[in-house]
Amino acid sequence: MLGRKLGLHQRTQLQKNVYWFRLVDFDPAILSHIHAIKKENRSFDSYYCTHHFFGEGSWIWCIPIVSEEHPRMISIGITYRTDLC
Repeated sequence: MLGRKLGLHQRTQLQKNVYWFRLVDFDPAILSHIHAIKKENRSFDSYYCTHHFFGEGSWIWCIPIVSEEHPRMISIGITYRTDLC
């Protein structure tokens, strides 16, 4: 919206695709197999942050969600450029 108002918006010729879904009964131990480079955090459990994974022309995110009905749920999404993937 700001880009359009300031005359900075440029339409891309490339199509981007996005998909997302939610998984219930997700096992967070799966993420422990990923070699993550990050500073040690002592103030909170970093599992409950949004996790981002970047690739060439793609981006995957994982967002843990806690609800009374599904205490171990996660939202997973991917966006990618069809010309690169």
